[in-house]
Amino acid sequence: MRRTLLVGAALALLVALYAALGYWVAPGYVRQALAGLAADRGLLLDVAVVRTDPFALRAELDEVAFRGPSGQVFARAERASADVAWASVAARLDPGTRTPSGAADRDRQLAAGRVRLK
Repeated sequence: MRRTLLVGAALALLVALYAALGYWVAPGYVRQALAGLAADRGLLLDVAVVRTDPFALRAELDEVAFRGPSGQVFARAERASADVAWASVAARLDPGTRTPSGAADRDRQLAAGRVRLK
C-alpha cells in the first residue's frame, strides 16, 4: 500500500514538473530558438507572445514579424502555430529512426490536413 502511494506521488510529481517546464520554461526556449534561426538567415524576429502546451505538443505565437537588416518588415503574421506529432519527438530521441523530409514530407502533411496554410 505504501509503495503504491509512493509510486503515485512520484508519477504526479513528474507530471507536474513536465507541465511546469512546458508552460513556463518552454516559451522562452522556443523564442530563443526561433530568434537564433532567424538571425542565421540575417533576419530579426519580433514575437509579442509565445505560448506552449506540453500535453498537446503545440506552440502558438502572437504578432510575429521578421525584419530585414535595414529594419523593414519582411514578413508579418497576427498569429502562427505549430503542432508536433509524438512520433516526430520519438524519432528525434532515437537517432536510428529516419523521418521523411523536404517537399515530399510537406506534401504528405498537407494532404493529411496536418498543415494549415493561412
